[in-house]
Parts: sequence; structure tokens; C-alpha cells
Amino acid sequence: MARETLKIAIATPLDLSAAGGVEVHITQLALALRELGQDVTLCASGGASLGKGEVDLPFRRLGQCDLGEYDIVHTHAGGWWPSLLRRRRKWREHTRHVHTLHGVSVDYLLNCGAWHNWRCYTTTLTEGLLSHLSDHTIAVSEQIGRRARSVFGLRGDKVSVIGNGHNYRKPSSIAITAIRQRFNLSAAHNVALFIGRSEDKVKGAAAVVSAFDELAERFGQLRLLAVPGTKFPQRSWLLRSGPVQHGEICEFYAASDLLVNASLNEGMPLTVIEAMAAGLPVVASPVGGIPEIVRHDVTGLLTNRKRTNLAEQIERLLTDEELAQRLADAGQELAGELTWGKIAERTLEVYHEAANRRG
Repeated sequence: MARETLKIAIATPLDLSAAGGVEVHITQLALALRELGQDVTLCASGGASLGKGEVDLPFRRLGQCDLGEYDIVHTHAGGWWPSLLRRRRKWREHTRHVHTLHGVSVDYLLNCGAWHNWRCYTTTLTEGLLSHLSDHTIAVSEQIGRRARSVFGLRGDKVSVIGNGHNYRKPSSIAITAIRQRFNLSAAHNVALFIGRSEDKVKGAAAVVSAFDELAERFGQLRLLAVPGTKFPQRSWLLRSGPVQHGEICEFYAASDLLVNASLNEGMPLTVIEAMAAGLPVVASPVGGIPEIVRHDVTGLLTNRKRTNLAEQIERLLTDEELAQRLADAGQELAGELTWGKIAERTLEVYHEAANRRG
């Protein structure tokens, strides 16, 4: 049944030209909502950069965006929102507010031991405030939904879980070959993909280095393709990609044999979903929402909490082709239910429920 078109502002204090998971989520959700016939405007501190096949989206600077003009204001990220908090009371009566929690920042402090990171304290306060002010809150994983209820005291009926998605399309064989030639990769090489800024402690690059130092002694053809690869120590097994736009990342999935995630803290990582959609077996940390999609020995492999068996789990994939293929097939089937189109449909249901709610 056709629904009325809503005028939607997807708002964030972030610069959407960055390639982080939240920025990609916002941009891809906006595109998918527009495909569903919705009137979507991005309001942010900087514009979106989609890379190859870039599609223009209506965009306004956050400080110049009158959010009261819209039927739905959908906020993301818990940064400082002076303009939103100052002007929210002037919104029109019919304007409804939905907020997405991509994480609870206090968990970053707990899992990373980064007690000096004062930004996490203020961000946690803002996340809680926005969640309480909103008509409805979306959590990107069941784990974040539970934390929203326990940390912020949200009612259960005020929280919906709608995860991240993907729009993976297999690149041409020419593009895949070009990537492998760029890094001098032959058919004999096993290529593990790692995506994340290694200077960010939360991504667990130190555990990855330790695991690959151990594995390199037994697997001389093993390579780690690190995107972007900054701040990694020099190693013979390391390949650095340099900056890569999200629109180009499909080529890196297609040129690799498995994905490695060693994070200390996550919400629902896009990279894991995208790798599964690309047909890669995944080794990942059991943090945040990851165990909700990576079921150990079913749709991927999970390390222990301290990631001390990361090398062991990677070695299982390197030495057991049947296991690797089984996990890849199961992961790819699961990812088929996590397209951005389906995520947008579920989000639109939340919008309409909020728009029809009064008081």
C-alpha cells in the first residue's frame, strides 16, 4: 500500500565527507529513502562524498537548516547540538523527532579504558538527552538497545532495533585484477582485509599485528591488506591502501579472501556486513552487535574477548577451505536481508508511526 511522502531532514553534527561508518550509514539511508519516494534533505556540517557513482542529495549546512520545516527530523550521532537544542522548542506541532543510537559512548570508555577521553562523557550525555527528547529511538543493534534502556532509562516501547545495511555489488573482473596487480598479489597469496584507522585504539590494530607476526612464520604467502593502513608498523606481510572512498571499497572486498575485525568496541560495523555480502568469511571480536550477525562457526568465527586467539581463528580459515566456504555462504545469505533498501523500509515504518502519533 502506498504511503504519503514525508518531508525528512536527516541531521547530524558530523562532516559527511568523512568515510566513517556513521557517515556512510546516514548517506546510504538517505539515498535508499529517496528511492522509496521520500523527500529527504541532509543537514550536516559538511557534504557527503560517495565516491564512484556519486549521487547528489539535497544538502544544507546544519546551522542554516530550519528543522521545524520538516515532518520528520532524524538525528544521528551524539556530538554537541547547540542549534538543535536551542531551536527544538520552535518546531511546528506536527514535526516528529527520531534519533538513532550508533553506540553508547560510555561503552567506549569501559571497553577501551580511555578514561581521559572527555569527549565521550559529553557525548554520552547528549546521546541520552536526544534519546529522551525524541519521539522514538532507533538502536543499530540489540546490544545497543539494551544499553539504551539500562544506561538512559528508555522505555522498551520507545526503542526499535534497525541495523546497518549494505549495497554491495561485485565489481568487474578487470577492477578486481587491477587491485591485485596494484599490490603485486598472485593467485598463491592469501589476502586478509582489515578496514579501520589503526591509530584509533578501538579498532584493535595491535592485536592484528601480533596475530600476523605469528602467522607469517607459517604462512609465507599471507598478506594483510589494510585500509587505509596508516600508523601500522612496517612489516613484510603488510599492504597499505592509503585513502579509499566508500564507493571504491567493493573492489577491496572482491580482491580479498577474508575479513579480520579485532575491535574493542563496536555498534554494528558496516565492514562486517559488507564483507559477508561480498562472500568473505569473517573473523571478528565478540563485541557490540557483532555476535548478532556473526554466529560462531555458523556465519563466521568469533575470537575471545581479549582477542588472544585471533591468529588461531584466522589459521582455521587458511587451512580449512570447506569451513571457509561454508561460513562465507552462510554469511552471504544472512547479508541478503540487510540491504539498505530493506533498512530504509523499516525506518520509514518508524517515521510513519511517529508522524501519526500526537501529544
